[in-house]
Amino acid sequence: MSVMKRILPPKMYDRLAYAAEIIKDASCVRIVSHHDADGVCSAAILIRTVMRLGHGFHTTLLKDFGEGFDRVRSEDFPVTVILDMGSGQMDVVEKMKGNIVVLDHHEIHHDSEEVVHINPRLYGINGTNEACASTIAFALSTIIDDNNWDLAHLFVAGCIGDKQDIGGLRGINRLMVAESKKRNTLEEKPGLKIRDCSIKDALKTSCDPYFLGISGDEDGANKFLEDIGIDGDKKIDEMSSAEIRVLRSALALKLLAQGVKNEAVEALNTHIYTSPYWRLSANEISARANACGRMDEEATALAMCLGDLSAEEKAGRIREEYINAVLKEMRNVVSNGPFTMKHIQFVYCDTPELSGTIAGLSMLYVFSQDMPTISLSVMEDKTKVSARGTKYLVGRGLNLAEACRDAAMHVGGYGGGHDIAAGATIPKGKEEEFLKKIDEIVGWQLGAEKA
Repeated sequence: MSVMKRILPPKMYDRLAYAAEIIKDASCVRIVSHHDADGVCSAAILIRTVMRLGHGFHTTLLKDFGEGFDRVRSEDFPVTVILDMGSGQMDVVEKMKGNIVVLDHHEIHHDSEEVVHINPRLYGINGTNEACASTIAFALSTIIDDNNWDLAHLFVAGCIGDKQDIGGLRGINRLMVAESKKRNTLEEKPGLKIRDCSIKDALKTSCDPYFLGISGDEDGANKFLEDIGIDGDKKIDEMSSAEIRVLRSALALKLLAQGVKNEAVEALNTHIYTSPYWRLSANEISARANACGRMDEEATALAMCLGDLSAEEKAGRIREEYINAVLKEMRNVVSNGPFTMKHIQFVYCDTPELSGTIAGLSMLYVFSQDMPTISLSVMEDKTKVSARGTKYLVGRGLNLAEACRDAAMHVGGYGGGHDIAAGATIPKGKEEEFLKKIDEIVGWQLGAEKA
C-alpha cells in the first residue's frame, strides 16, 4: 500500500490512484504545464515517472492558459495531463479529447465530471500554502511507483518556487518531506535566505529579500557589513554561529526599518534542502528554474530538472542575467514610486516576464503594505497584469484571484491565481478601465461600501 494513503485525504488519494491507472495504461502521455518553477518541477516529476514506465511523452510549457492552449486543446492524445493550471478554466478543459487529468492548486472556477480534476482545495487543503502542483505530481508519481520517492527534491523545489516554504513547509508538504527524510531521499537544515556565495556578493545581488541601499549597491553592501563587523569575503558556511546571529539580526532590523511586515522578515529564516541524488540544493534548483521561466528559457529549466548538466550550468548563467534585470527594474521602481488609487497601488514594468517579480518585491519590500500592488506590462496587442498582496491583507478579506478574474472579464480579458498573488491578461488600451474596476473590487473586499 502506498504511504500516500496515510498522508492524503481518502478521496484525494482515490482520485490520484484512478489517475495513476490511466497513466499506467497509456502508451504516450501529453503533458502541458506552466513555465514557472512549480510548473517546470511538476512537469519534470511527471516526465521522469512516464519515462520509467517506458511510455512516450510530449511536453509543452505555457506562460499562461490562454497563450498556446488553442493548439493543445485541438490535439487528440489518449491521455493529457495539465499541470499547475486548468482549475480556473474547466469549461475549456472539459471539451478536450481523450482522458484529461488536471493537477492544479489555484482557485477553482467549477469542478467537472468530464475531467479527472485533482486540486487540494477540493479536499479542504489550502492550495496557496499547503500544496502546489509539484506536491500533487509527486504524490501521483509515488502512487504509480513507490521507487519514485527519489524525486522528492523536485517536489520541494516546486514548493519553494511557489513560496510555500515561507514560515516553513506545512500540511501535506511537511508530511511528504518527513517521509522523504525517513527514506534518506532528502536532507533538511536551517539556513538564511541568501545566495551561497561570499556574503558581500550575496547581499549585493539579493532580490528577495530586497534591501534598500544594499541590493544592487556594492558600496552599500560593503558599508553594511563593515558596520556590523562581518567579513564580507566569507561564505555563510564559513561563518561562526555567533557571526550568523549578528548578520541575521542586522538584516531583520534593516527590513523592519524599511517598514516590511513581519511575514517577510521571518522569511529570512529558511531551510536548505539537499539530496544524495542531486548536485544542487532544491533551493538553488528552484531559483534557477524560476529565473529561466522569467527569461523565456523554460526549456533549459526543464532539461536541468531532467538531469542535463550542461542545462544546469546554463541555468546558472541565466539566473545571473535575471538578477541583473530585476535589480535594474527595482532601481526604477524605488526612484519613481507607485501610482496610487483608493485601494491599490500600481507600476508599469518594461519587461513583461518580470512583471510578477516586480509586483511581489515592491509589495513586500518597498511600497505601502496597506494596499495590494499591481504591475502592468503593455505589449503589442495585450497587457500583462500581475497582482500581489500580503497575508495581512488576505486576512482582511483580499482575494486577488477573484479581483483579477472579475476585473479582467469586465474588459474582455481573463485572469486568476491565488488570494495573495494573481494575474491577468487584458486587451491593450483597457488598462485604465481595468484599474478602476480592480480598485473598486479590492475596496469591496477590504470593507469599503459598494457604490
